[in-house]
Amino acid sequence: VYSALGSQGHLKIVSILNFLQDAATEHAAVLGVSGFDLAREDLAWVISRYQIEIKATPKWRDEIWIETWRTPVKNLYELRHFRIIDSNAREIITARAFWVMVKKETGRPVRLSRYLSDRFLEKSTPSDTEIFQNPKSPGRVDFELPFKIRMHDLDLNHHVNNAIYVEWAVETVPESLLLNFRPETINVTF
Repeated sequence: VYSALGSQGHLKIVSILNFLQDAATEHAAVLGVSGFDLAREDLAWVISRYQIEIKATPKWRDEIWIETWRTPVKNLYELRHFRIIDSNAREIITARAFWVMVKKETGRPVRLSRYLSDRFLEKSTPSDTEIFQNPKSPGRVDFELPFKIRMHDLDLNHHVNNAIYVEWAVETVPESLLLNFRPETINVTF
């Protein structure tokens, strides 16, 4: 999709996050727990962490496929896995994210078992939850830029969408770095 490309013709980081979110939303809709389904119950999905590995970035007219699957963890959140593959069946991007179902009014997590049947709540293995390490606090701040929240930044939950935060982070990086380098790993904790 042309609108998802950056100035060098590669898929923008924000577009990658939007594609992942769209794939997860479609899967959640099949399970009956999409954002629209949850909104009727005053519930929402929120993403607390992302870990993304980028081996190659798609360019204009590259065909890609996105796979996603979920692992419930402790009946409190889901570890969602993603895989983007190219037309040669080569894995080019992988990602993992923690999705938490919360009450909109309080922001508190709710038990998944209240909204998903037992067949969707299989037990997770320890390795599923060990992939995320707590990020280290930065020793210094190299680049900083204030942002004003726009209506366009808000999602169905009336929160700044997770992809927008990453877009803002990218915007703080000097143009010379953005034009000469692409990230291989992105770790985000919201």
